Amino acid sequence: MFESTQVLNVASRMSLIWLKTFALAPVSLQSRLVSSVVTQCFRQQLAEDEFDFLQGRWVTIELTDAAMCWSFTVDEHQHFLMRPGQTQSESRIKGPIRAFLKLMSRTVDPDTLFFQRELVISGDTELGLAVKNLFDSIEPEDLPNPFRITLQKLHQWSRP
Repeated sequence: MFESTQVLNVASRMSLIWLKTFALAPVSLQSRLVSSVVTQCFRQQLAEDEFDFLQGRWVTIELTDAAMCWSFTVDEHQHFLMRPGQTQSESRIKGPIRAFLKLMSRTVDPDTLFFQRELVISGDTELGLAVKNLFDSIEPEDLPNPFRITLQKLHQWSRP
């Protein structure tokens, strides 16, 4: 059986390679693709107006080990708008890919990631925490199949 550390290391490296390759795509394609996937992942929360607090406010997610960041907001039609790079955002959540994988695979309690400073919120902390809580609320079955299956395997392999 794989050790959870080994699985996270492999997943982190694979994610890093994928992200670096994805970064070569035109910015407009990156934005459309990521916006579409994230809107799909959070369709239930968007339909229930749980992201209303984000309309007109920008938050940046920074992957420190990939030297990449994405800024996002929600428009009046309840769709995510994403832009590569830093937009004048009110809040920033940053950390290595490995920490975001832990968050999404639910192998570690999200608050632990912040208390141990693996993920860091800066700027408007209240806004960052609201976004973190909504990200934590996503159910695996709401994720696109390839992403959901990868995270499920990661979660299975990381159990003792």
